Amino acid sequence: MNADEAAGVRRFESIIGPGAKVTAYGRAYGNELLASYHEDHSDHARALVHARRALDAEPTNPRYWIKVGAALYELGRFDEAIPVLEEAIRREPKRHDGYYNLGNSLTRRGRYAEAVTRFRAAATISEPRPDYLHNLGVALFHAGEVDSARAVWEEVVRRWPGYALSVRSLRLHFDPASRDSAGPPGAE
Repeated sequence: MNADEAAGVRRFESIIGPGAKVTAYGRAYGNELLASYHEDHSDHARALVHARRALDAEPTNPRYWIKVGAALYELGRFDEAIPVLEEAIRREPKRHDGYYNLGNSLTRRGRYAEAVTRFRAAATISEPRPDYLHNLGVALFHAGEVDSARAVWEEVVRRWPGYALSVRSLRLHFDPASRDSAGPPGAE
């Protein structure tokens, strides 16, 4: 039916695109699928186009707000992502991915104390996840809560021994042999 994968994607885009005779739900869901497809292929600009179309079709769905915020984050547009993700959380305060993505965006803007709050919420709401806890440790470290960061990273490594990011952070920031290259904020 389709000559190749790209042709299949173009065909699907035309079926749910602007002006197509499809319900708002169908347009939203189809565009969410395309946004996910483009995310999986690291084409975040196209993911954002489809995430926005999904949100336009169903603006009450917090999942689409998160999708837009995540795409903006991936594009490095953190200041734009923050209010979108805050709105997603306002609409559905039990979605851990909204808090996580917001924490990541806040971290990128240097708003570490706020990021700590969001990562803690994400970790509380979700099942245990090393990425959520690791990023909590990053935000704690940069917020000046060095001992808390260490405790979080040690917990990650205890529960997920192969989680390289936390292993590296512990080694980088707390291994005496690495002290010359890193240390707590303000250390010389």
